[in-house]
Amino acid sequence: YIHAWQPNGTDVPGWPVHVTLPSSFQIHKGYLLENDMTLVGTPTIAHLSGPSSLDIVERSQFTQITGSGIQPLPYGTVFAYNSNGQLLKGWPVVLPGLLEDYGSAMGPVTEGTDSPVAASTTGNGTDQVATGPVWTPTHLLGANGYSSTTYGSFGAAAASMLDVLNNPNSATSGKLPPGSPVPFATSGAFGRFGGQLTYAQEMIGSSHITGAEEYPQSGLNITQYEVAYPANSSGVAKPLPGFPASHQGWDFFGAPMFTSVTAGGHTSIVEGGDSGAIDAYMPGGSLAPGFPLFTGGWTLYSPSSGDLLSNGQLDIVASTREGYVMAWSTAGNPATNNQWWHWHHDEYNSGLYGLHTRPPGAPRSISWNEKSSSVSFIAPGNRWYTGEVASYTVTFNGLKPPAGYPQGTAISTTITVKPQGQAGSVESIITPVGTQSVTVQAVNTYGLNGHPESINTPGASAPVSSIIPSPLPLSTPSSTPSPSPSSNNHPQATHIPVTTGTTSQTVAVGRDHAVVPTKPKNPTRTKIGPGHKRTTYRALSTLRTQGNRSPDSGNTILWIVLGALVVLLLAASGGVFIKMRHSKVTE
Repeated sequence: YIHAWQPNGTDVPGWPVHVTLPSSFQIHKGYLLENDMTLVGTPTIAHLSGPSSLDIVERSQFTQITGSGIQPLPYGTVFAYNSNGQLLKGWPVVLPGLLEDYGSAMGPVTEGTDSPVAASTTGNGTDQVATGPVWTPTHLLGANGYSSTTYGSFGAAAASMLDVLNNPNSATSGKLPPGSPVPFATSGAFGRFGGQLTYAQEMIGSSHITGAEEYPQSGLNITQYEVAYPANSSGVAKPLPGFPASHQGWDFFGAPMFTSVTAGGHTSIVEGGDSGAIDAYMPGGSLAPGFPLFTGGWTLYSPSSGDLLSNGQLDIVASTREGYVMAWSTAGNPATNNQWWHWHHDEYNSGLYGLHTRPPGAPRSISWNEKSSSVSFIAPGNRWYTGEVASYTVTFNGLKPPAGYPQGTAISTTITVKPQGQAGSVESIITPVGTQSVTVQAVNTYGLNGHPESINTPGASAPVSSIIPSPLPLSTPSSTPSPSPSSNNHPQATHIPVTTGTTSQTVAVGRDHAVVPTKPKNPTRTKIGPGHKRTTYRALSTLRTQGNRSPDSGNTILWIVLGALVVLLLAASGGVFIKMRHSKVTE
């Protein structure tokens, strides 16, 4: 089953979904259906039906095989569902494989365990999904399940496997034919690398894994490679220059990440493994300076990257199967850490490239200065504590209302304030008279809200018995000149840029005014007094803090998806012939 829950823990309508084959599904002649009722991989989110859709893709354990043990030409099955839990048209799809080992000591590992990943490789807003059977080049599948690309050569991998199976001496003597990289118990990732969108995955040599599996007494080593392909390829994708590159260790159940680990800010491909090392590859296939990093154990899933110390340097964190968590500082720039920084891409584990999931951080060290009647805090960043936020939502609570309201009444007002600096700078906001508390919340350029921080600001002269919205202005428009700060004992206002609706204006917030000036004379400072428009007020009791959601996330975070295609793999003289719905690829 695939489950999807609401934030309150109840099932999303239409979920859970029982991942099962439809009654009309036909098994290939001469094949058996493997059904271990296991979903090993992480589901993936993808926009398969268009930019506004949310679909879920899962690689299932339904496999068609000709018998137990190592068998050639298996078929894997991939499912895709819409946000209502309904199977997408044309799905599930069947993927041709090269080799599978059913009934091995590793169970589902040798039957296929990859987690699909998705990206809009064409840039049109509709995603494609990368997934495939075990020991088989990865397919890139469209929304309708058609395969447009394989990341690697079926023909080259099949030829080397058949050569080893037909010539046992090649395995026992160690004189193997040239192999081709194929995935085994690893998953891929997308990211911009060397100036283009790239698909990367750790793979193993096809001839070595065939010899080691079929002839365990041979003592063959299993060779590992990091392979990178142009994401938007057609037919058989060719690796980028310098790849495949030798990789230290097998990244069992793992996947790479794309992040910056060098001073130049260029993206590297970072991959862990089971031999105690983490490698980082630069364009051209060479290792980044300072790598490999050594864990002394087996890295699980993917490392993660971020600025742990908020010091402007990118850090890498990894956990090992032995139970250790390790962290390293790099020369990378956190501002460029926006490609694939985490297992399955992001904090939602969505598997979808380009999804914005990181909100701004919380305002830190928030303080109240009674003398200047201001609230100060250390600015967060656009993504956690990096960059500059888009704006701050500031709420003044417990204000004294204008004349005409019952005694003991208080109001609140919320304004949008533009930032004055990057993460780590100090922001200050002048508060209106009578404010009893201030709440500050950062908003980033993707519309995601950070954690709000509040502070008490003693200033009310009367107890607050009720909170109501005020339809009246705090200051009444007048043609009289604005009094000087010195004549009324009011501190001069701080000129704070804000956004109201779609118009960028400026708010002057003073001891007893919180107003929007129509035409401020000074771009950085202004006086307070008549001749200003009122602010908008609303009941404090109706204020709500929004969840940290991406604008394109829909009403419910369902994100978990599945992709594949129906293809027919036939044996043909001189190699392997693949017939796809969209095109033919012959090798």
